[in-house]
Amino acid sequence: MLMLLLGTFMTLMGIIGLIYSDFHGPINIMFNLVTGTAMTFGGWKLFPVEKVNSQESTYWEIEEGKVDSAKFFKAISKNFSFATTFFAEGNSISDDVKECYKLHREEGNYLPQAQTIFPISKKFRCRFSPDLLADLTSLAKKHAEPELLDHLALYKGEEEVLFWHDAFANAMLVSRHVPEHIVSAFAAELELRYR
Repeated sequence: MLMLLLGTFMTLMGIIGLIYSDFHGPINIMFNLVTGTAMTFGGWKLFPVEKVNSQESTYWEIEEGKVDSAKFFKAISKNFSFATTFFAEGNSISDDVKECYKLHREEGNYLPQAQTIFPISKKFRCRFSPDLLADLTSLAKKHAEPELLDHLALYKGEEEVLFWHDAFANAMLVSRHVPEHIVSAFAAELELRYR
């Protein structure tokens, strides 16, 4: 209900912006109209996430909590060695981190659904390797998380095995195809609970 009200408000702000063009800038008007309409009529399904409290869920959920980024990259290197591809998306990624992603670039499409609608973010597809994770662990020691990435996903071939929308500030989703003992060990290393 809150999203419906917020969407309606943003749509109205966009319409007011069209009528009184000096009230809003053109980018603000378009953002309010598009986002407000999507929230109002789309039921805010821009980021669909399956329910994770059901036994039939396709994901394990690792609770949100304070996660040290360097510790995180070490933990995924250790526990997800079967992954083949690392995807990163962000708006404030620092230049040296971009260079790291370019160094480990892998040919192919960006498989996850884009998580940032506006402004358009940078997206990187990298070969998942110990070298990539060692470089990211090193970079994490001198950069804030938004300078590393905003969202990430790990894939094994075409299958998503880990997804983290708003990384370092949200719950992680891990595919139920990943054995529970791996999820348990990974969550324990991060000092987080899972379900």
